[in-house]
Amino acid sequence: MSQDRGVQAGEHGHFKHLRRRAQAARRQETPATHLSFVLLLGFIGLVSSIDTALAVKYAPSLHHDEMNPLALQLIAPGDVSLLVGVKMYGTLLVLYTLVLLHHRWRRAAMTAAGVLAAFQGWLLVYLFT
Repeated sequence: MSQDRGVQAGEHGHFKHLRRRAQAARRQETPATHLSFVLLLGFIGLVSSIDTALAVKYAPSLHHDEMNPLALQLIAPGDVSLLVGVKMYGTLLVLYTLVLLHHRWRRAAMTAAGVLAAFQGWLLVYLFT
């Protein structure tokens, strides 16, 4: 009976070792995946910067043209400084959160970055049409 337990324990240890190797392989990131993540972050930041630059450029009329109700609450007529500060803080917070998530759970970080980049792509098209 004790011999059977030893075999089971040995098999369990073997499977544990294989499971750890599989987890380590999943944690390794290819250069292409890393580059994709960095490019997604760059695109998110770039579109946010373009959106902010346009807000500054059109500050005098932004109070009438802004479609986002939250942004409207942050705009005083002709003054977009609070809006710009909140937008930059929000962008930095999102990018930092994605980087932290990428260190813990790469697949989720890539998915979130992809969704955000798609939204930013839509925003970019909307801003220039």
